[in-house]
Amino acid sequence: MKKNCIFFIAAIILLLTHPFALKAQQNYELSYNVKGLTAKSAYLISVKGNTYDVVDSCKITNGLIKFAFNDSLPAGVYRMAFADSLFTDVILNKESVMMENTMPSLNHLTVVHSEENRIYYAYWKLSRLLNDTIDAIATTGNLLYEASGHRMTPELDSMQRQANALNRRLLLFADSIVNKNQGLLASALIKAYTKPDYYRYLKSPGAFPYKSPYDFLRDHYFDNINFKDDRLLCSEILYVSITDYLNMFGDPPSTENYKRAIDTLMQRFSVNPEMKEYALKLLLNTFETSSWEKVFIYLADTYVYSNSCEVEGGNDYLATAEVMKNLAPGKPAPAIQMPGLDGKKVSLYDIKAKITLILFWSAECSHCHEAMPALIGLYDAWHPKGLEIFAVSIDTNIKEWKTAAAKTDSRWIHVCDLKGVESETLKAYHTWKTPGFFLLGPDKIILSKPMLVSQIKDALEQYLK
Repeated sequence: MKKNCIFFIAAIILLLTHPFALKAQQNYELSYNVKGLTAKSAYLISVKGNTYDVVDSCKITNGLIKFAFNDSLPAGVYRMAFADSLFTDVILNKESVMMENTMPSLNHLTVVHSEENRIYYAYWKLSRLLNDTIDAIATTGNLLYEASGHRMTPELDSMQRQANALNRRLLLFADSIVNKNQGLLASALIKAYTKPDYYRYLKSPGAFPYKSPYDFLRDHYFDNINFKDDRLLCSEILYVSITDYLNMFGDPPSTENYKRAIDTLMQRFSVNPEMKEYALKLLLNTFETSSWEKVFIYLADTYVYSNSCEVEGGNDYLATAEVMKNLAPGKPAPAIQMPGLDGKKVSLYDIKAKITLILFWSAECSHCHEAMPALIGLYDAWHPKGLEIFAVSIDTNIKEWKTAAAKTDSRWIHVCDLKGVESETLKAYHTWKTPGFFLLGPDKIILSKPMLVSQIKDALEQYLK
């Protein structure tokens, strides 16, 4: 009894010296009443860039969606998903939320309770209205510009001023929201979604002029993102801003343009380790499965190599970069030895041909079947001059593979190890889509990696003329 008393006193002392231990978690409720909704279930999904994870689910009663949450749920943007493909985004940040809407358009959203969502949706409502008007002005203006022989007219000047005024109105509205609601996540998001204004920048102390607003944005695109605010990781803003920046400043698409955009982007994101890792992984995943292999290699060599332990999957990215380097034109093609249609193993290096086209394909690939007539035409025309096609199937069902191979009505070489996407050959050739092509010389040195059948034809005319 005395021993238990000592423990009880110790517990009281612990509570008194740690007052936060007495504080219970605050409970909140998310209520969304959708008139006309007949779906039976809804899901609450966390939004982290371009990643979406289900965190809760509930039954829908007479169109009412209701979730309970507490302080332990990170502040951020969440998605209420229902009726297969319908959803509504909501900010959850230590307050109960009550919203209403109407099926089927879901265009009549009313925020009954929640300061975060009230100002967030007020901004997007005006943004949608003004941008629709600006788009209409731009469409009409482009037609008038073409009709005028690409000359500016008084009417076009007036339309330009009208569009600028609408942009200015939205900018001022965003300023008003942010200034009046400091500290709210909605304010941070609205500011982050607002592109920096060049003409406002020129009025700031120490500003120097750029050649154009476009050049200004190249350096200042991320000025309105608060990189110290970790809440922004729980939204789409980082994904949207990175993607838009690449599209804007990687254009026209080139290795050098992408590299320049990446360097600027990584420099800005480096102030927050978590945001930097998110940006780097997004860039790596984007370029890993693209035709811009030199950009991926640059990312791996420049930003992963020295920090591979700090980047999740860093060593895997480095390994992929090495595979890409080994697949560059001028490198020997990785060896392939697989069973052919008769079950006997066929080796790539045993093929005697002036040019060998490796074709990666599958029975279920519709794009492969669309390309087959053109490939058969190329084979008929160039096989007598030294072309051979080595078709590597990524199928796992031998019957489906052989049936599809027979339907091609081709006489080229077919092989398959029936391992599908787990095939080591597929990994060695970093093949992430079908059809995939590699052109090899007589000594099986990689000549090129065409993306289209038309590019194969051009290469054959060059090498076999």
